[in-house]
Amino acid sequence: MACGLAAAPWQTPVWARAPAQRAVLDALLAAYVAGDDDAIARILPRSGEYHALRVADPRRLERWLGPKWERPKAGLVIELAAASTRVAPQYTRFFLDAGRAYILRAERAGALGASDAGFVRLWHRAALGLLQGGVHAGLAEEYLDALHPAPVSDPMAVTEGDPRLLLARAIAIEQRCWLRRPILDDADIGVATLMKAARLTVRDPGSPARARATRDEEHRICLQEAAQGFTAAARLAETRAEAQVRLGWMQFQLGQVREAFESLDRADAGEDAAVAYWAALFRGRVLDGLRRHADAAEQYRLALAVAPAAQSATVGLTLALFRSDRTAEADELAREYRSRESITGDPWWDYATADRRFVEGWLRQVRSTVR
Repeated sequence: MACGLAAAPWQTPVWARAPAQRAVLDALLAAYVAGDDDAIARILPRSGEYHALRVADPRRLERWLGPKWERPKAGLVIELAAASTRVAPQYTRFFLDAGRAYILRAERAGALGASDAGFVRLWHRAALGLLQGGVHAGLAEEYLDALHPAPVSDPMAVTEGDPRLLLARAIAIEQRCWLRRPILDDADIGVATLMKAARLTVRDPGSPARARATRDEEHRICLQEAAQGFTAAARLAETRAEAQVRLGWMQFQLGQVREAFESLDRADAGEDAAVAYWAALFRGRVLDGLRRHADAAEQYRLALAVAPAAQSATVGLTLALFRSDRTAEADELAREYRSRESITGDPWWDYATADRRFVEGWLRQVRSTVR
């Protein structure tokens, strides 16, 4: 019976038979440089293969990378980080930490040449996009601090070169605000409502209402901090449009409705369809907040001109029509949308994951500098 439980040699996974982490990484590096874009998915198809590499031990990756700067090795590490997000997201941060440390060591040693500057910029952008777009969003600020510690006097100061990092810091704060928004701490049914129904009275200085007020104030301060970051990023040409849109959304949440509309109106999305959609969607939300439902409907239509199948703009338009007493149109639109076989293609879903939408393009550029 015991013999029957033992796996035959030919049934043992390839990764379990590999002599060492170094052999697997060396094989992946050779395939990567040769242009084999499927090698990682083929050799590391599941979480177990990543576990066998023992990448959670930073010393192992550091030893494989070694003291000498080799651009292809750094390129492979960011590819491994991206691949891990799909099958083993618990290991993504270890690749990013190791790659960032490798680049920083090379910078401090003066080992990077002029031709490495573009590669490094793309590497950090892709790394932050992976963090923003996955389970590790809360680590984006930590990542940025490790690159360029923010001065206490001006936490949004840019110490070196890439405007996208300034926007990334503001987005990281925005994501922190979202993950800690007060509604996440609320019970499904209010405690006060339950107490009233039960005819109970409890005198407690630490009441739910007081705790909620504290959380609301902390959230307001967080939103203000994010708004300051987007204001700074909006001063730079490369990040201006997206920063204006995100600033407007922060201002709307802060109750600064007029300022929000002005910020959204100043955003020139250019060829960025996602930013154009967000701007129209948010203008619709602001106008709804002002009870200008007919104007809001026009903005939702503009959003749908960018993404015709988008759920959030369709729902916004339906409600705006209903609130404008155009109930027949609202009902027709709602019925048509519910009849669709699938719901796809809403750029709103990309808003929270930020630069994740650019990662594949940045990785293609990274490969072009390695091969």
